[in-house]
Amino acid sequence: MKRLFTLVALSFFLANCTDSTQEGTPVLQILLEDSPADYQDVKIKIENVAIFSGDGWHELNNYKSVISILNYTAGKSLLIVNESVPKGDYSKIRFTFAREGALTYQNRPVTLKMTETNAVIELPISLRFAEQNEYLYFDFDVAASIDIDNEEIKPQISFIDISSAGAISGAITNSKGIGIDQQMLVKCVAKEGSAVKFTYTDKASGVFFIRLMEGEYDLTIYPDSKSQYKYKSIDNVTVNKFAATKLIGIVMEEK
Repeated sequence: MKRLFTLVALSFFLANCTDSTQEGTPVLQILLEDSPADYQDVKIKIENVAIFSGDGWHELNNYKSVISILNYTAGKSLLIVNESVPKGDYSKIRFTFAREGALTYQNRPVTLKMTETNAVIELPISLRFAEQNEYLYFDFDVAASIDIDNEEIKPQISFIDISSAGAISGAITNSKGIGIDQQMLVKCVAKEGSAVKFTYTDKASGVFFIRLMEGEYDLTIYPDSKSQYKYKSIDNVTVNKFAATKLIGIVMEEK
């Protein structure tokens, strides 16, 4: 299992990261992924990313196009920074968002407002940038970020520590063993602490969570309200460091 996860992780990095350096200078890469919610086509835009060292803030050349954040679930991520930075110790990162977002909810387009205060997010990091490339992963929590009643967005971002992470995967089928070509929301809750992650299923990958901390988790799969399938709970899933826990026989029962 350990070797399997290593191969998965390597293929993921190769697909999303560039390991080359610029004239021998190490490169910092910052990646963003999504913990989704029951919305459609959530769009955000990051105007600026900066990191802080003893001599102040260093602005980075980040991805500035509109981001359809729900595209980056099930282990997928978006490379938003890929550049050389001065060597040294960095203690904070700052994201500045455009003060407007958009989503589709119950087939209705919604424009999301964002205050100036909520548009700037600072997070502590511990980054020593020296002779090798560095990767920073961050999770954008859609469910926690959006106040649909007031049509507001307050970005909630958290740092993902990949140094000791594991993963959960598993194919979802019907009672005949055929993969289900329906998108379903999957909730993953740590049994200790308050960690909650979301993803969506698809026919190709089924359930796929990557970069989970070691521990026990409870999963709940929520089909669409119009689906013929019932929701399903999977409890006490163990995640170990540097390993992929593969769930066998996730069969969705019909209503």
